[in-house]
Amino acid sequence: MKTHLLDSLSRFRCGRRLRGRTVRSAGWRYMALLVAGVAWSATAQEAFDLQRYFDWKIAICYHPMYMLVDEDRGEPVLSERIPPWGAATAEQYMERVKRNLASLEKDPALKLNYEWAATSLEDVAVRFPDVMERMQAAHRRGQLEFVDGVYALSQPMVHGSESGWRQFEYGTEIYRRLFGTPVKVYTSQECQLYPQLPQVLRHFGFEYMVMPSFPWAVRITRGPFEILGHEHGNYLRKGSEFIQAEAPDGTGIPTYFATNVRDKTARESCIERDRWSPPPIWIDFPDLAEFHNPQAGATPVLLGQALAERVKVAPPRGAGEVHSYYTYNAEGVWAEAHARASKEAEEMAVQTGNLLALARLAGQPMDKQAALDALWRKILKYQDHDATWIEVTDLRRKAIAKFGEAVAEARALMQEVAGRLTKPAADTVTVFNGLPHPRTALVEWTNGIPEGVAAQKVAGRTLGFCELPALGLRSFKQGTAQATDSVERPLPATLKLKHYAVEFTPEGLVRKLTTAAGEVVVDGRERLGGELRAVLGREWADNRKFTARFLDGDVCAVVERTGAFGLPGKTRGIPVVERYCFFKQQPLIKVELAFDFNGDAVGMFHIDETKLNVYWPTAGGAILHDMPFGYEEVGDDESILAPNWVHCGGLVYVNRGTTRHWVRDGVLANTLAWGGKDWSNRIHASYWAKLNAKHNYDLNLHGRQTITYEVIPFGAFDGPRVVRAVEDLMAPVFACPGAGQEFSKDLGDPSLAVTGLFEKGGEVWARGYQIPGSPSKQFRDWEIFNVPLHSLKGQR
Repeated sequence: MKTHLLDSLSRFRCGRRLRGRTVRSAGWRYMALLVAGVAWSATAQEAFDLQRYFDWKIAICYHPMYMLVDEDRGEPVLSERIPPWGAATAEQYMERVKRNLASLEKDPALKLNYEWAATSLEDVAVRFPDVMERMQAAHRRGQLEFVDGVYALSQPMVHGSESGWRQFEYGTEIYRRLFGTPVKVYTSQECQLYPQLPQVLRHFGFEYMVMPSFPWAVRITRGPFEILGHEHGNYLRKGSEFIQAEAPDGTGIPTYFATNVRDKTARESCIERDRWSPPPIWIDFPDLAEFHNPQAGATPVLLGQALAERVKVAPPRGAGEVHSYYTYNAEGVWAEAHARASKEAEEMAVQTGNLLALARLAGQPMDKQAALDALWRKILKYQDHDATWIEVTDLRRKAIAKFGEAVAEARALMQEVAGRLTKPAADTVTVFNGLPHPRTALVEWTNGIPEGVAAQKVAGRTLGFCELPALGLRSFKQGTAQATDSVERPLPATLKLKHYAVEFTPEGLVRKLTTAAGEVVVDGRERLGGELRAVLGREWADNRKFTARFLDGDVCAVVERTGAFGLPGKTRGIPVVERYCFFKQQPLIKVELAFDFNGDAVGMFHIDETKLNVYWPTAGGAILHDMPFGYEEVGDDESILAPNWVHCGGLVYVNRGTTRHWVRDGVLANTLAWGGKDWSNRIHASYWAKLNAKHNYDLNLHGRQTITYEVIPFGAFDGPRVVRAVEDLMAPVFACPGAGQEFSKDLGDPSLAVTGLFEKGGEVWARGYQIPGSPSKQFRDWEIFNVPLHSLKGQR
């Protein structure tokens, strides 16, 4: 018994290393005597086993960076591609995987968990079939489990609903094909959380969620929920480590809060607190490493099995809503060129699927599902978080190019649909609408102006609006009229249009914006509408003194502002051209900002307000923003990740890939760009400071970057109307020469937000969510639907 006890105590290594010696503290001696006293007070036949008493388990989860290692060839070389952390090539990286598997093969008691992107596993199966066979064998033996389960490891809270859904759809199918069983645990090293996630997880068969290793957030919606704390931080008591993560519709999934395994005193802390110690399942989630157990007193486990056992002992008592403030996609790197290109590609892919559905409904089905899937897989792969990681250059550039390819491929598929549904007619143009409701669409006319359509030349483009039927097409005869020019006139102090009125400063920024009903939605006090601000060096710069031109036409009034953004006499001025289109017959303001960067440093990486931001001072009030499959209300001065829009004080701000926002005292801000050489992952600042000094990564801003956004003077919030107004703006319009028979399919119910249409089993299906508040709703409030289109009521 004595030997067994001493073995237990030797595993309790709470001493500290000092020049190669282990120094035992007085506290350790006290702990040892305490445990010894408990042990010898037991019967002579029973020894006290510290590990058995606390029942420590550890899920070792490795997070391979396969795509980053395989595809990035930027200079200086990424630290993730330098041993011992990373590897120079995929071949070298797979040697580490082989050593992981060899550890499992050598010791049947060992267990390992992997978070692989499914697309990377497909590549491994083709290029390294021997490694895949060994993974499959380890999985069959019950030594290897996979978590996460998505196609690529994106951060879906900043992407559209369809991207997030298809990440699971394609990823889970690959896992089933390669390993014969579905992934049951959703967890990740990076943060991938948004409130509707529990619904999506349940649809794809997940049984548990675990809060990620990187920053996460949860709003407790009902209790009890117990938090303990002391001078070193807060933690959850053993027995309170599960909550029910609930989506807005009430769908829940048991969700586990892991113990901080990186804390070197984790075991000591558990022993010190005994019954009020942290939870017993520890999770280590580094990048792909050589197999090792960082907590020798804990037994390696498969995470899914351990959770299934633990939830029986500590079932969820409280509930909460999960979300995130954290993502690489919204730090302003390269003025969000990756996110902006991704957004365009995603919108084009959604509309391509909708037009293929239109063709089937019109009696002209096309066998293009494989091509559409390939298009989506390209987009999803390069939405992976590694392509947006701060120091990445080459892979980011490649991803942006891939998004451009996807846009071109989407246009080609839409052209095939048009070819099936129209006939050649040189004097006719046909415009397609992929949304299942009628819309007034802004169109850039390139082949003449249709009869009865007003059009105006704006900066080399011809803009106009046309009325389109729901999920259909409309043909227009080409007219003889020409687009009107934009004529320069003096800048008015006030501009009154059909749906709103604008009051300008003498320099052309917006001082006040009022709806036709007289509701003030922008009121410039400390900030002005359209104001740009950033810290250059250590001083604030803004665009208030730019020069303004006013141009007028039939479709819109245009304010063009030009200037050098900088500190006169202190910094290089960044050339900027701003263009505001104030449309005369629609409640819409479209803004385009063109920056000519030349190695410029802008802002401080960790302080969003110092970066290049655009401001709109709203009238204040409730703050709402969209998220995948819905929208939510947030508080003042919260960090907002909005894939598409933010509403506050009657104003709707629509971004085109710049997803980081906040609202403070009614002033809405959107982060556009950051450039510099000092940065981190917002977790390990000192580590990254050393690497930055060593590698000297150049993350300053370079080249022409054009950022667009829209502002809608909307008025009081109305969920269905806001969602549709933004859809009408975001959904691409496809126009081509030719004449077609007019066709439409109107969903009819404005409380159903359709995120995408697709073909399945010879039918058209619809996916989306139920907007709350409708007296004749077809689903629960916020319920995500994925059903045959014909099953939805109210169609016409």
